Amino acid sequence: MNRRPHITHIIDGLGTGGAERIVYELATRTSPDKFLVDVIGLAPRAGDATKHALEVAGIKVCWIEKNDKLGIELYEDLVQEFQQTHPDIVHTHLFAADVWGTQAASRAHVPIVISTEHSVNQNEGFLKNLLKKRARKHQTQIIAVSEAVAAYVKEQSPAQEDKVQVIANGIDVERFVKAGDVVRESHKPVELVVVGRLDPEKGQASLLRALAYVSDDFRLTFVGDGSQRLGLEDQVKKLGWQHKVKFVGRRDDVEKFYQAADIAIVPSRWEGLGLAALEAMAAGCAVVAADVDGLREIVRHGETGLLVNFEAAKLAGEAISELMRDPKRQRALAGLGLEMVRREYTVDVMVAEYEKLYQSFL
Repeated sequence: MNRRPHITHIIDGLGTGGAERIVYELATRTSPDKFLVDVIGLAPRAGDATKHALEVAGIKVCWIEKNDKLGIELYEDLVQEFQQTHPDIVHTHLFAADVWGTQAASRAHVPIVISTEHSVNQNEGFLKNLLKKRARKHQTQIIAVSEAVAAYVKEQSPAQEDKVQVIANGIDVERFVKAGDVVRESHKPVELVVVGRLDPEKGQASLLRALAYVSDDFRLTFVGDGSQRLGLEDQVKKLGWQHKVKFVGRRDDVEKFYQAADIAIVPSRWEGLGLAALEAMAAGCAVVAADVDGLREIVRHGETGLLVNFEAAKLAGEAISELMRDPKRQRALAGLGLEMVRREYTVDVMVAEYEKLYQSFL
């Protein structure tokens, strides 16, 4: 192939989620000498911050919105787009992109369709699972971001298990290491941070219930926004914690909040891998995370962090309280976490694995 192979990423939205971050890193770091890369966003999901960041980086971005419930117009618009742009590879991310993007690519005779499965999504009901199973039949390769996600996909679509490959998410470690290079002193009160969407699956309400069992003084910062913000703010008021819990909304400078924290908490009900946990480790925070698939792969209990069951609020609160009282243990967990991230979860390693995958099909 004399020209650069053309890769089109499709994702449900270009707001500020973990999948959006991965698309941004792939689009901006995939070698421009080897590949032509562009991005299609299907609808504004939680804003368009990633769209702006991609455009600043020189990546072409196209919006194709899903305006009808069944997605027929979206499908037709995508078919037309692919027939005009002739991508060699379509790379889909999240539900709508997986389903309609895959079907449209097949109709437009795109030779290679790759899907990245970003999470173990327990909210997907029978119909969504059925549509994804049908889409997987037309996908050339299915990438899981963790072993837990790979097992989930294989269980859902056993006939497609030979297509499943694990490429772990990676982060820009140096961005967060720089934040963590400051001299850390033990804070009184202890500073806690939670970074992520304020949505039910992220488990922040369970965290607040657990913290009710913490007698030590602390300050807690929520970085992010979402459907549960008002409910969480109301929960904080009922606990009488307005003076020590703050909500700062979506931020592009999350590293600064990790820098100011002693402990980062990831209370998710489920995760594909857990970018927030990796970022916190890279920034030098001790990490307390929910004991769920995906997070278990990176938060190795007693080594790179602590795993707790946030549904057992009292036990979770006691575990957090014990760590809050032990700065030496915080530093030990943080140090081993940073070593692991540097070794296994850098964005450069992730991009190299995807480039190798793309080239294997060309």
